[in-house]
Amino acid sequence: MIQAEAAIWIDRQVEEVFAFVANPRNALKWQPGLLAIHCLTTHPAGLGARTIAARAVADTVIEIFSECVTFEPNRRIQFSGHCDSSLCSTTYLFALLTHGTKLTQQTQIAKDEWSIVSDDAMAAIRQAELAAELQALKALLEGQPVLNRR
Repeated sequence: MIQAEAAIWIDRQVEEVFAFVANPRNALKWQPGLLAIHCLTTHPAGLGARTIAARAVADTVIEIFSECVTFEPNRRIQFSGHCDSSLCSTTYLFALLTHGTKLTQQTQIAKDEWSIVSDDAMAAIRQAELAAELQALKALLEGQPVLNRR
């Protein structure tokens, strides 16, 4: 099991951060490894919303099918899905602060036993990706230039 977590403070109201993150179409704006995302349901955000995404991982493009399984406005969003034979889950936790919002992103991946990359190495890579994604989101929502966009 691969687990990674990152958190960041964003100088925006929790409602604004939640609404932006809840819409999967916005992910292209702040997740550099994300190449495409398509909504498979009529509602792009909310409980039961399903997507298929293409993500660059090393020298490969993978497809990830996911569904929103938890949707608590301004508190929590969780997506569960799969890529090939690996199961994955991403959770976003939102906390209202005196000035702004704390956003925590947690990812878990149950990779298949045939992977040649160790769990520790994959966790370190995903940890760095999460930190970069949250920095890009912060810059975007706070009106700063977003660096390192593919």
